[in-house]
Amino acid sequence: MLTTTCVAATLLVFFGHSVQLARAQQLSRRYRRESNVIRNMRSVAEVAGPNAVVLANPLLSWSLPTFGPKVISLLHEDPLVPDGVRRGVDVRRFLSPRVSDRERTEILARYHVSHVLLDRERGPTVRFLDKVSTVRTVSGGYRLYTLLPGVASAP
Repeated sequence: MLTTTCVAATLLVFFGHSVQLARAQQLSRRYRRESNVIRNMRSVAEVAGPNAVVLANPLLSWSLPTFGPKVISLLHEDPLVPDGVRRGVDVRRFLSPRVSDRERTEILARYHVSHVLLDRERGPTVRFLDKVSTVRTVSGGYRLYTLLPGVASAP
């Protein structure tokens, strides 16, 4: 009986100590830091606004919907998005250097895109966006292109 009581008391002391350590870690600065991804996408969302529809590489924008904006293509399959495969193809086509400006405009209109988010892309995609949008560099060095009125509603 004495042994059982000693073991139970020891376990209670260890449990209490573990709870205190866990609380201290939660309050620690180390565990309250935001990751770069969170900080960057929060910054993009603040600039774009909660009703934004953003076309971006799915890997780049995977966490963006957490902060309000919608994205055209998801990084992971979602059964609630029945045209997910087509969306992925359209995003890759839009970002491809071999696509015409007309096709890019059609893709923007198809999804009512309000913004395009780019990381390091160059070439025809950027030249096209320079003609139809304004650009702003946001956290992380990303470029957020805000489409001019009427661009995403063109036929």
